[in-house]
This record gives sequence, C-alpha cells and structure tokens, in this order.
Amino acid sequence: MNAPVKAPWESVAAAIRAAGCTAAIFDLDGTLTDSMGVWDRVCSRYLESLGITGRTDMDDAVADRTLTQGAEYVRRYFGLAATVPEIIGAWEALVIHQYKNDVPLKAGMGDLVADIAGSGMAVALATSSFPAAAEAVLTRWNVRRFFQALVYSDEVGRDKTHPDIYLKAAERLGVPPENCVVFEDLPASIQGVRKAGMRLCAVHDPFHQGWEAFAAAADFVMSNQ
Repeated sequence: MNAPVKAPWESVAAAIRAAGCTAAIFDLDGTLTDSMGVWDRVCSRYLESLGITGRTDMDDAVADRTLTQGAEYVRRYFGLAATVPEIIGAWEALVIHQYKNDVPLKAGMGDLVADIAGSGMAVALATSSFPAAAEAVLTRWNVRRFFQALVYSDEVGRDKTHPDIYLKAAERLGVPPENCVVFEDLPASIQGVRKAGMRLCAVHDPFHQGWEAFAAAADFVMSNQ
C-alpha cells in the first residue's frame, strides 16, 4: 500500500521540527488569512471620502509601512487636518467588518497552527494589522487559543524590513531567535527575518510580486502553485 500523501502544511510542520525550531512566528494578512484584498484600496477609499480621487498610488505607498508610518505619510503628503490616530481609526472602520465576518483562513493554516502548538512549540503573531482585526479573525476561526503572544508593528515603531517585531515576539515567547521560524508572505520581510537571525518559511500569496526569488531565499516554502 502506498503511503498517504502529506498536505503541504504537514510537510512543512515536519521539516521545521526536524530543523530544531522550537517556536513559530506567524504573519497575519496573506499568511494566515486570505485578506490582502481587504487592504487593496483602504487608503484610496479613505482619500475618496475626503474628496481626493484617483490616488490608488497611495495604497502601494503605505502598504509596507506600519499603520502609524502610513498614516503620517498620508497626512503630511496631503496636508490633512486629521491626526494620525484619526486616520488610522478611519482605515480600521473600513475593514473591521470584514475581519469579523468574512475573512477566511488560508487553506491548511488552521491545521498547521494547531499541529505546531500541539507539538509543544511556542507560537506568536507578528502583524502590521489592527489589534481588533487580528483578535476578531483569530477568535472567529478558533485559533486564538494557540497564540501565546501577539505583537504589532506599531508597538515596535518599524516595519518588517527591520528585525524589531520578530525579536519582540521571540522575547515574549522566551525563545532564542535562532530557534524561531517566521511564516511570511511579504518578500521584503526577509530582510527583517534574517537580521533577527531566524529561519523563514515563505508563504505564497498572489498579491505580491517576486515569489520565485522569495521562495528560493527561504528555508521552507508553503505554496499551492
């Protein structure tokens, strides 16, 4: 009888344990959840509500920044009277309903998180999303209980091209960085992961370009392609 074929998440889970990893740090949007589309036009939709139209370029301009960095960039660029917290609050209002009701987990991710946590590995979230959005979607899919720490980019003040968010997650888990693996869909995140001294599992998401180079540079790969 042929051996059963493992799902992609099963192969990855076995590989990271074999490599000696004792903690897993997950990104949220595009990694755990199929939610990149939610963010596709958040900034330009906000600007449209102010009567500023045709500025979809701003969505790309803020995409890789922290929420505070993105809001400050938009405020200064357009000379807005709104404060940074007011801009962030308006963005959150545009997306929170979808996180509470519509955003799905990506295929196999719920099983992967449960398997990793069940094996005794520590688990953290490292995301640039809103705390309320992260809490809502993780709770709705019954995986919040597996996370011992949730860390947000705004807490550390720098984006994921820097190691801060990953190092903070490792610190909260009490695990040395070299024993951590980071699950990310953002190609630029490899800079921060490597600076943190951690392993990287590249997770495919069609929202981003440069998948081939990202996957080739990673230690592990999850893709349905």
